[in-house]
Amino acid sequence: MGGCDTDGWPSCVMTSKLGVARRSRQALGLQTWLWYSQRSMRPLPFDLADLQAFVATVNGGSLARASAQLGSSKSVLSRRIAALEYALGTQLLVRDRRGARMTESGTDLHRTATEVLARLEQVRDEAATALAELAGRIRVTAPLSFGTTYLAPALAAFAAQHPAVELEVSLDDHVIDLLAGGFDVALRIGAAPDLAVGARLLADVQPRLVASPAYIARRGRPMTAASLVGHDILEYTNEGLHFWRSSFGAFVDVGSMAVRYRADNGELLRSAAASGLGLLILPDFLVKDAVDQGELEVLLPSHAFPSAGLYAVPAPGRPKLRRVRALIDHLTHTFGPRPPWSMSD
Repeated sequence: MGGCDTDGWPSCVMTSKLGVARRSRQALGLQTWLWYSQRSMRPLPFDLADLQAFVATVNGGSLARASAQLGSSKSVLSRRIAALEYALGTQLLVRDRRGARMTESGTDLHRTATEVLARLEQVRDEAATALAELAGRIRVTAPLSFGTTYLAPALAAFAAQHPAVELEVSLDDHVIDLLAGGFDVALRIGAAPDLAVGARLLADVQPRLVASPAYIARRGRPMTAASLVGHDILEYTNEGLHFWRSSFGAFVDVGSMAVRYRADNGELLRSAAASGLGLLILPDFLVKDAVDQGELEVLLPSHAFPSAGLYAVPAPGRPKLRRVRALIDHLTHTFGPRPPWSMSD
């Protein structure tokens, strides 16, 4: 029997079939094979919980984080991923002391599995549309300083209105890949053309040039953009001097200005400016309170900065769930049309 003994024929046949299936899946590619299985109504050879374990492990970066998210032990999740790898006939994760990283097949499957799980969640969401209560998890990412000052109370109010909704929030000043991170929506501050299609403007954000009264008394108050020459400035390192150049490059050689302080956090820079270290450009939501309290003063208030706004950006290519739409509507109502950080008369 082709190298198989008579007593072992069932396992021999199963091994042979598995080898054919593995070669078929590898030839078709994981995405095509999964699509074919769905279209042909053939049962998938694994549990959806196996897919959830794999996606959560990749999104979280470790079994420990996935275990906390899904409420399962690390050993259970490890067995589920192993079962998924066996069923698909390919290795999905390479594990080492630093955690787990995806193989090429794992990367292929992760994107497809994320979309499949999101669509299943949408089906469940639509089936419950008739119910008055919103329910389920919403994963949100937002800039750190905005998140701690204005987003936190807005989310708390939303959670109080919808007790069956579970919010999971990650604050990071860097632009996050929403699909890879498993996020439903991001709040981003910037110019509209730089943001994904489908973004909704929640509120205007106005950049402000500020300095402390002590700095102004020591170095003088600049009355025009050209008079910024020779002043000390503070730099937000996530953007470098790009915003300084786009705002004042036509009037002054920004590269010749002395950068006294660099940081990747707006609150840290605001504190440095209040201590008299130099001129600073920050969005109005970060400087309003300091200006109101006399710690900072607005300079060149009529200067036309590049326009910016606060946007809600849903994960691209994923269905927008009812609870996510409700959250975006809530934030639109909370922050607009006149945001609480507005400094205009």
